[in-house]
Amino acid sequence: MHTGNSKGQQTIQDHVTSLEQWRLEMNAVIDALRRESTGLKNQVAQLTQSLGNAQNPPSGFIYVQLPGQVDPNILWPTARWYDISQTYAGLFFRVLGGNSGHFGSLQYENTPRIDRIYTKNYDRLNPPRDSKLEPGRCALVGSGGRGGGWTGIDLCTSGGEIRPTNKAVKIWTRR
Repeated sequence: MHTGNSKGQQTIQDHVTSLEQWRLEMNAVIDALRRESTGLKNQVAQLTQSLGNAQNPPSGFIYVQLPGQVDPNILWPTARWYDISQTYAGLFFRVLGGNSGHFGSLQYENTPRIDRIYTKNYDRLNPPRDSKLEPGRCALVGSGGRGGGWTGIDLCTSGGEIRPTNKAVKIWTRR
C-alpha cells in the first residue's frame, strides 16, 4: 500500500504542478490581454480624436465671419473658437502682389491729395508762402494787385479718415 500511496501522492503532486504551471500561463495570457486591451483603448481614443478633428477645422484655423454669415460656434459646436478681431481692429487686408507691401508688413494710409500749397509773388513785393494742408484745416491763398482788388481762396481738407466703402467683419481662430 505504501507504494500505491506514494504513486497517488506523485499523481496529485503532478496535478498540482501542472495546475500551477497552467495558472502561471493563464496569468501571462491575462497580462497580455490587459496590455492589448490598453493598447486598443488608446487606439480608439486616437481614432475618436482624429474623427473629431476631421469634423472640425484644424487647430489654428482662421475663420473670417462676414456680415450675415453664421458664427463658427454654431457651424462647429464641438470646437473652441476665439474672437481675435481686436488683433486686426481697423485694418484693411490686401492681397499680396502689385503695389502691396511684403507679406505681413503694415502699409500706412496713403492717397493722392493736395497736402501743401506754394504761392509766389512775381512782383517781389511779398515773399513766397508755403502752406501745409493738415486734415481738418484750411490754408488761405490770395492774389491781387497793388491798386486793385484782391482775390482769396481757402483750400480746406476734411478731418475724415481715407477709406474705401467697407463692411466690418469678425476674425476667429480655433484652438
